[in-house]
Amino acid sequence: MDDVVIPPDVSARPDGRLEVVVADLAGLLDRAVSGDASAAAAAYDLVSVPAYRIVHLVVGDAETASEVCRRGFAHLWDVWSAAPAWVDRPASARTWALMIMHRCATDHVRQVSGGLPRPPLALAHHT
Repeated sequence: MDDVVIPPDVSARPDGRLEVVVADLAGLLDRAVSGDASAAAAAYDLVSVPAYRIVHLVVGDAETASEVCRRGFAHLWDVWSAAPAWVDRPASARTWALMIMHRCATDHVRQVSGGLPRPPLALAHHT
């Protein structure tokens, strides 16, 4: 672990885990698409859990959610690398990243269902 360079927006916590400043996800993504592996890992750590939760809700099962997330993150890196064309982003990088993941999930559902949406989740009624 001594040879790992921690970016300035990532700090080591006493328990050894890394803590990332959420506000700079855009900077992490910029560095990630430039080849900075530690920035890519930090960006992934910031959005992987909420992204997986969103994707799992849309697709309905864990195995498919994992595969859609894998493809979604690859797509996210590709789209972000073209970002200089639209520098003034209307939403936060986190919101944008989660939107991309949601779109990948809905595209998957449309593709496998022939365009039919998944039925809504049943809500439990308490009396």
